[in-house]
Formats: sequence, structure tokens, C-alpha cells
Amino acid sequence: ARSSLNDVRYSASIRPAAQVEVAFKVGGYIDDIAREKDPAGQWRYIQAGDVVHRGATLARVRQSDYAARVNEAKSQVGEARSALDANSSQLHEATAAVDTARAQVTDVKAYFEKAQLDYDRARALFETQSITKPEYDAAKAQYEIAAAKLEAAQGQLKASEAKVATAQAQISMAESRIKTAEATTVSAGIPLQDTQLKAPMSAVVIERRIEMGTLVGQGTAAFVLADLTFVKAVFGVPDTSLKSLKLGDTLTIMSDATPGTEFTGHISRISPAALFVNVIARI
Repeated sequence: ARSSLNDVRYSASIRPAAQVEVAFKVGGYIDDIAREKDPAGQWRYIQAGDVVHRGATLARVRQSDYAARVNEAKSQVGEARSALDANSSQLHEATAAVDTARAQVTDVKAYFEKAQLDYDRARALFETQSITKPEYDAAKAQYEIAAAKLEAAQGQLKASEAKVATAQAQISMAESRIKTAEATTVSAGIPLQDTQLKAPMSAVVIERRIEMGTLVGQGTAAFVLADLTFVKAVFGVPDTSLKSLKLGDTLTIMSDATPGTEFTGHISRISPAALFVNVIARI
């Protein structure tokens, strides 16, 4: 390419305004590469010179290993939810058992209190020989039976309350497992998404460095892309001409690839040490 300045022409090299290497975030075997139709209408893998659009999938590594991790994490979520349902059912049953045990304690306590009063009265009467020994023994037996029933009912209540506490603790553990499994699912899903290599911008393919079946590692550059919407024309000038150049000056650029067509650019950088000038032009 040639740039003209004040009727003076300079030979320039044309470079992309932006050029990037697109690399994989995860490793694996390449099992898909984007395709384009050739002039004969046959499908082929994209190659240098093809245009790709931002967000388009350029290539993909085998997803099965990463999908298995996601499925495993989802399975753990399902198991944790099943455990939560079972623990919730146990809590419901234990809560109902507590209500029943409390009602039982209330009933037995009333029976015990009456038996205790009867026993205290019989003991006082027996001491004054106002009742017979069999009557006293009967009152004492009823009291002891009532005391035993009260103790049993209170023990049942404590056992039911312990089951409630256990079910509540298990529910907390299950909820924690669900959160952990869900977080694991999200984390496992990120590498799965990263198996697809997408174009970060609309650009022209400068180079493709992979083939089907290639084993790539994390960070392996698969494509070189360039944004050719704007290009840089870089040329050298004699030091005596630097005084006539300043940033923002408009220059005309012509290319042998497009005879008779002129492009307009502006000086974006001047390197006095190397005597090089950068001109940004839209093509």
C-alpha cells in the first residue's frame, strides 16, 4: 500500500487495527469446527480469509467429560432434595407425636395428682387406724401405677421431642447439601460452557491452528482473528519530514489490491525514535 502526504508517496505495510488469538479455556479433544461452503457448494472447515461474526462458535472440545460432572452434580441435588422431603415428613410425624405425648402427659398427670391425693389421705387415715390395711395398700398401688404411667408419658414426650430435634438437624443438613450441590452444579456448568470457543468479535480469520481430533490444553490458541473494519498503514519517513507531520493529519491511502480506489486515514501515532508513522483508516 502507498500513503501520500503533501504530494509525497510512501510505501506502507497494512496491518489489522485489532488482532487477537482466540484460545480455549478448557482442554480436550476437538470434535467440532465451524464450517463454511466453498465456491462449489461443498462444506469445509473455516479457514484463513473467512469472515466470522461475534458470538459464533468457532470450535468445540468433546463435552462428554464435562457433561458427566454436571449430571453428577445434578444427581447430588436430586438426592439432597429427596433427603429433605424424607426429613420433612419425619419432622411432621415427630411433631404430631410430640402433640400426642403432651396430651398424654396432661391426662396422666391429672390421674397421678388424684392418685397422690388419695394415697396421702389413705396414709393419714391408716396412721389413725381409720381404714384397713387392704384399703391403704390399694391406694398405694394406684399411686405407684399412676407415678409409673406419668414417668412413662414424660419419657415418651422427651423421646418425641428428641426426634423433632433430630429431624430439624437433618433438614438443616439436607438444605446445606442442596446449596452445596447447586453451587457445584453451577461450577460444573462453567467448564461445560467453555468447551465452545466463540468469536469475541466480528472479524476475519487470519489463521486456524487446530484440526478435528486435535488434543488441546487450557490456553491453547486455536484461531487468529483480525478486525479489518479499520486497518493501520505503517510507513517510515525521513527525519527531515517529521516536522511536517502531526497527530490527526489526514492522509490518502491507495492499495495495489484495489487499483483506482483511495482511502482516507488519520495519523494516530508517530514514533520519532524509529521514524515510523501509524495511520488508522476505515476500509
